[in-house]
Amino acid sequence: MPVLKKKSKIKGKGKRGKKTKRGKKKAKTSLLGKRVRPPGEASRQLLKSYTTLCKEKGSTAIPKIVHELREKTEADQAVTKFILEPAIRFSKSDFPPVQFCDWLQAVQTVAYEHVKEICVWGIAVTDMDATNLSLCMETPVAQQNLKFLTLLDVGLTNYGVHRVTRCLHLGKVTSLLLSHNRFGDEGCQTLCNNLRGNTKLQRLSLDFCGLTPLSGSVLGQFIVNCAIQELSLIGNLLQCDGVIQLINPLVEFYESHQAHESMRKQRLEEVRTQQELREQELATMGRLQAKMAVAAEEANHEHHEIDPLLIPFPPLPPLKCLNIEDNGMDMHGKGGKFAPVVCARLIRRWLEVSSQLTEIKLTGNLIGNVAGREILTALEARKEAGLPSVKMTVTHCLEGDIFRKIFKLGVGAKKKKKLKKKKGKGKGKGKKKKKK
Repeated sequence: MPVLKKKSKIKGKGKRGKKTKRGKKKAKTSLLGKRVRPPGEASRQLLKSYTTLCKEKGSTAIPKIVHELREKTEADQAVTKFILEPAIRFSKSDFPPVQFCDWLQAVQTVAYEHVKEICVWGIAVTDMDATNLSLCMETPVAQQNLKFLTLLDVGLTNYGVHRVTRCLHLGKVTSLLLSHNRFGDEGCQTLCNNLRGNTKLQRLSLDFCGLTPLSGSVLGQFIVNCAIQELSLIGNLLQCDGVIQLINPLVEFYESHQAHESMRKQRLEEVRTQQELREQELATMGRLQAKMAVAAEEANHEHHEIDPLLIPFPPLPPLKCLNIEDNGMDMHGKGGKFAPVVCARLIRRWLEVSSQLTEIKLTGNLIGNVAGREILTALEARKEAGLPSVKMTVTHCLEGDIFRKIFKLGVGAKKKKKLKKKKGKGKGKGKKKKKK
């Protein structure tokens, strides 16, 4: 049998261990677990998908969006704001229109994750488009990124309003502009039901939406239960009756808060005095008697209900700016010639109580001189109380004295700062002498 020789170990070399697997570094992942694309690549893919869809469907790609996507692709950046508006119509009558569904389908196909602001102006948004937009906004990426949504003059219906607003409580949208869509009182009711309790939305615009006095009470209850800071209702027909129903819940809330706070302060002072007197009594007792008295008080407190005055009041509605220009607030409405005065007195109560209010616009409403004096009285009382100034705009169809005082107190005239003369070079120079 041949003798097997042992393999000699080579000096200078260590033991060979198992080969380790050296793979590629893990790429960054998004919320959905997918690889995060570079911004330039995402812009390039969206551009390609959008232009391809427009060619297939025979529509026009928006030149501004195409130009921006090309620029951002070259700079390796992403487009965050998309403005969709009708393309410039040339002399040809058969120029293909712009379609919102093409851009939205391209965003969904490519899974574009950088959209922060959507502005659609004058392009039809059908119920199917509103449904697809709602599904797109419900994705985790859109909930994190989308902040501003504008749909102006797009023919939005009641169903479209329902689909667009039903998912806003999931995301971080802070501004919603739905002006020039004639969905009327029914659409306003749907919107308020879907957005009630929303703590993210701060700006809402419903200009020229065909709202009547019926929407006043709905909007009033909605404002008290949400975080809206700016509300614009230009060009509707709320009239004095609708404005009263809109402002009345706010005024009642502020007045009840003021009364509750004053009573709460008195109650807290009474509790403090009672505690001080009780501490003095316990100090005069012996240790054993004091312990027994404290234990008896604690046992009694367990069975007593909490005093409602000691519970803090709910937070105030954060509404700061209200724009109700051109809403038919005159003496020809439901309340007759006294309706503008009643409405102005309610606004006066609001001005005297609210410290958060910064702006009220009433231009285009023939409220009359009596209602104008009520507003003037409120502004003067607000100034005497030391509350922050409010920007107030009213119709020019008032007496000159009333209009000037409201304009002055309502932060209408801003004083121009005087330019300070520069010191130095130009100081020693005199005027040029005229040649004879």
